[in-house]
Amino acid sequence: MIKAIKKGISLFLAACLLVTLTTIVGLIGITELHATGETIEAFQQEAEEDICIYTAMDKVNDILDGITGTLSRGAAVAVFYRVSNEPSINFEAIFTDVSGESDYADAIIWAYKNGIVHGFCDGSFKPYEAITTEQFALMLYRYVRILGYDGKVPVDFPQIPHSSDWAQDAMRWAVYYGWLAHHNPYSPLVLG
Repeated sequence: MIKAIKKGISLFLAACLLVTLTTIVGLIGITELHATGETIEAFQQEAEEDICIYTAMDKVNDILDGITGTLSRGAAVAVFYRVSNEPSINFEAIFTDVSGESDYADAIIWAYKNGIVHGFCDGSFKPYEAITTEQFALMLYRYVRILGYDGKVPVDFPQIPHSSDWAQDAMRWAVYYGWLAHHNPYSPLVLG
């Protein structure tokens, strides 16, 4: 699975580079005719977003490199928290099974406040439960969206069989960009 993630990261980074180069080529032609501050600002903003996402995905890859076996839900959230430089968090009792002293407490609360996780209907988070492929895909999808990546997938790209409705967009995105192999979304995410 880690090979699929690494391949996906490589494809994602290559796509970011291609988008940036295409934008540069397009803007060179445009700026020769209509050099405006608005055009230059738009290019700078897009380039900054690509660099931010590239850096974040590279850090995710570095953290996951060498990990084998299954990953808990709490550990998965901790990866994104660590990549985001572990910002300071004021603990709030949001989940019934996450206290201020819990492993991953800061990461889980940070992820909740940033819309990366929502927990379960019973009010729990289940930090020690093995994360499923579709749960990881959804966390990754939400994480890159807060970085500014839109996560668009072609309309004609097929639905992922057996994937839950709540994870379908994230699974389609993860499979389309090569982040995850197309397999049972309910199975635990296995690294290594």
